[in-house]
Amino acid sequence: MEQKNSLKHLGCCYFLLFLGIWLIASPWTFGYPEEILQKSDVVCGILLLVGGWQGRNSAKSWPYWVVCIVGLWLQMAPLLFWTKSPSAYLNDTFTGVLILLVGIIIPGIPGHTERKGREIPPGWSYNPSSWAQRMPVIALAIWGWLAARYLTAYQLGFITTMWDPWFGNGTVEVITSSISQAFPVPDAGMGALAYTLEALLGCKGGTARWRTMPWLVIGFGILVIPLGLISILLIVLQPIAVHAWCAICLMIALGMLIMIMLTVDEVTASLQVLRKGRHLGIAWSTLLWEGLPEAKEEVDTRSPSLTAPFYQLLQAAFWGCRCRWNMLLTAFLGSAAMMLPSFIVMPKWLADSDHICGALAVVLSILAMADITRVVRKALSLFGLFMVVVSCMYYSEAHILVPHLLIGIGWLIFCWPEGKVVERYGTTPS
Repeated sequence: MEQKNSLKHLGCCYFLLFLGIWLIASPWTFGYPEEILQKSDVVCGILLLVGGWQGRNSAKSWPYWVVCIVGLWLQMAPLLFWTKSPSAYLNDTFTGVLILLVGIIIPGIPGHTERKGREIPPGWSYNPSSWAQRMPVIALAIWGWLAARYLTAYQLGFITTMWDPWFGNGTVEVITSSISQAFPVPDAGMGALAYTLEALLGCKGGTARWRTMPWLVIGFGILVIPLGLISILLIVLQPIAVHAWCAICLMIALGMLIMIMLTVDEVTASLQVLRKGRHLGIAWSTLLWEGLPEAKEEVDTRSPSLTAPFYQLLQAAFWGCRCRWNMLLTAFLGSAAMMLPSFIVMPKWLADSDHICGALAVVLSILAMADITRVVRKALSLFGLFMVVVSCMYYSEAHILVPHLLIGIGWLIFCWPEGKVVERYGTTPS
């Protein structure tokens, strides 16, 4: 086993040497128009040669972090310098992904060893870190990466038209709005960087990483959950700030919501590890980096392997989530609220509130389909109450009164049924 690990480690180091030579030759091979980007690739190539060569000695940890910084820099450099070369953007970002893969993801984190122990968290009925659970999240991150790169291509001027199946020129209006242009770099490009990291971190670690690498799971959760919610909020504000919708942005937002729904269980398991470790008197730094030691080793026998039939993998991917009928109805009502201003003449403040309440209702409805976060469904009662109050304000205008009253009452009624929880999570979710 040690020989295999050594060969894998050396293979990654020598592949880094190849990528270093590739980067040094790239500016002249692809004809970069920006001199500063040429110098950037040459410097990065030299650093890779140094890091790859010095990294052959597994006792040294600094070469790995140099390689990691180079990989991240290559993701950002074409954006910071607003390159006009599609080849430069493609080469730098794709090479950066390869560097992170062979520099950190495949060989492992320097100085870190995953401790053996149980794979299913105590009191849980399934393993939230199994590959069956993680693969859909990785796939959605790759989808978001591809979509964000498409938007970036327009912002950098590589393409002159954008595909939008529903809103005509809406996507172009959104990604060229004053809000997007206020960022010092293409905002879609930074979104692509975030999705790159999400996909890579989703691949890192074993099937017990909830216990052995809490820092990784929590960092992954921060990328997916709070940053995802912020991105969704910005998308929700599109019709208010820009007066246009972006179909691709909405599809990205739906993917992010599903990612959040599928990620909260693994983050919860790692947080339970930290809480248990603190009760045992283990330092935070030790808990985050090394996880919780286990005297007994228990293998996960429930999760299917990646060679299992597709329907088994799909079923396992959504353990911990249920398609609740009442949440489907509240999501439908949320979509209806978002569309109301397009069909009914109403005051601007009411149209804006319909956009916001409707979009947030869809967000909460999808999040509530995860057992651990189903408590958020109760917030829909506030939106329902608001809709009822608004309808009473326009009691003499039936075209405003009726739809707002129906949507409000629907949210008030359908947000309360809890639904059945089949899985176990150590502690019962609210």
